[in-house]
Amino acid sequence: APATITGKYTATVAASASGTDPTVITITTKNAAPVTSDIRNKTITLTAAAGTGAITWTCDGGTISDSFLPAACKE
Repeated sequence: APATITGKYTATVAASASGTDPTVITITTKNAAPVTSDIRNKTITLTAAAGTGAITWTCDGGTISDSFLPAACKE
């Protein structure tokens, strides 16, 4: 796996897991254009929960306003 993950709008992607704790992925947006100023340097968090034969991901808005979240994070 790469040491860092970045993209056009993404500053960092950090994953954490410990023992039986769920895996949490935190994505931080860049703090400059082309990212809209409303979501610059903000986070969105995805949490994994192991189920029977499947992993379920839940989305937490982090510090991004609900109006900018993907539809799947608003359910």
